[in-house]
Amino acid sequence: MPRLSHRIRTAETVIDPAAGASGIVLTLQVSDEVLNPTLIVLESGALVAVQADSKQILSSDKIVVSNFWVQNTSATEDTPSVYVTFYVSGTIPLPQPTPYDRKFETAINLFPDHATTSHCSCASPSCTNNVYSWFAKVAHVHLLVQH
Repeated sequence: MPRLSHRIRTAETVIDPAAGASGIVLTLQVSDEVLNPTLIVLESGALVAVQADSKQILSSDKIVVSNFWVQNTSATEDTPSVYVTFYVSGTIPLPQPTPYDRKFETAINLFPDHATTSHCSCASPSCTNNVYSWFAKVAHVHLLVQH
């Protein structure tokens, strides 16, 4: 959760979902063009950050993440925030293995000193036939998402 929170807090703005909307992909605009856009998504039971054309797994390989869902709770463009929820399951390695299931949920505000340095005039992201697409001046992202 700390790595996820840090990525969200340090973003400039929330691109997708739109204010008041929710979805299974979180798209963030970040100031570093090499990392822009940053998408947070669930992939094969792992929470993943896709930054431009690179991918980093945020969750441990000892757990399974499911039901990732995000709501854009921004009151205004100047106060971006999101509500994130997902489930984690796995087995605690004790002499008698114990199943572990927990729901994580949190509201995250972007840092108030976020200054938009990269101005995206790109088309809004779209999801068609489970393929999430976003076209930016430095990245062309196609990501297969599972509903």
